[in-house]
Amino acid sequence: MAIPHILVGHGLHAAIHIISIALGTFLSVVGLFTYTTFKTKRLFLMMCAFYAVTAAETFSFVNLVFPFIPSSMGLDGIIAHTLILLMLTFFVIGIFRSD
Repeated sequence: MAIPHILVGHGLHAAIHIISIALGTFLSVVGLFTYTTFKTKRLFLMMCAFYAVTAAETFSFVNLVFPFIPSSMGLDGIIAHTLILLMLTFFVIGIFRSD
């Protein structure tokens, strides 16, 4: 468990993840309500982007506190960065898509 690790100097790192999860959750809920109101593909892609970044941040934070994938393998970074790339892909398609 990483609680002593967080208290020694990585509290800021954990705080950034917690703030990102909170903002991502808020934007995901707003995106869901907006999509259910207007039902456009563009809004659906933006909502998916918010969910992807929230999932990536949640995964990173959980792995920081309860390391189930060792960082030496690099698999945790690959999963988190793949989810962030997915988020950026949804944003790009959502922004440049012509309805």
